[in-house]
Amino acid sequence: MAMKRTRAGALLSAATALVVLIAGLVIGGCRRSDDQRDGAGASADTATTATRFMDGALYGAPSTRGIVIVAGDSGTAAWAPLAGELTKLGYQVAVLPLPRSDDVTSVRAAAQQLMANGAERVVFIGSRDGAAAALAGAAGGAAGVALLNPGEIAPEVAVPPVSFLALASLADGESSATAQRLYRTAREPRSLALYPAHDPAPTVLAGETGDLKNAFLDFLRAAFQPLSA
Repeated sequence: MAMKRTRAGALLSAATALVVLIAGLVIGGCRRSDDQRDGAGASADTATTATRFMDGALYGAPSTRGIVIVAGDSGTAAWAPLAGELTKLGYQVAVLPLPRSDDVTSVRAAAQQLMANGAERVVFIGSRDGAAAALAGAAGGAAGVALLNPGEIAPEVAVPPVSFLALASLADGESSATAQRLYRTAREPRSLALYPAHDPAPTVLAGETGDLKNAFLDFLRAAFQPLSA
């Protein structure tokens, strides 16, 4: 396998720049069957069709498990393939553009709308400059928060005590350093995933299953356990 997995507290050295490290992961032995069961009730239409939602898009049918993605500089359209995949696993997904200024009202409003649709728990995912908005949204209550190639985040900003994933490209020194710093301050359950390429998060996570994709899906399963669609 191209990736090594370690428990919490592992540090990455420069000599391992071509190795993806995932810390604090518990891999379910029945991942594939669980995913198939979770998505058994999703139709092709609800899985691939987006409706307008605030300034972004909403994917999937109402679910007990809601996901808010703050797209950051990649734009909302780049997340459509992953959002479609997640709806097939039984999640309802809202994809939002980066909020104006420091106003994260729209991020919390999206979570509240998902809860109005039936979500019992909501996870926030922030990419690039959207990472800070995801943290702010999760601070108001969440099942988990994931930061993907996070942009600049002030040292005083804390990770809320929820399920946490930090994923970053080793090719982006600032992003990977931020991800590692926040991982070290987060409480369990927490995970760190680093990868050598410079591909953006939507590209890395969409498509064929791989170690990074598995880490992301494991994070979601842990955050929403024991809820089902």
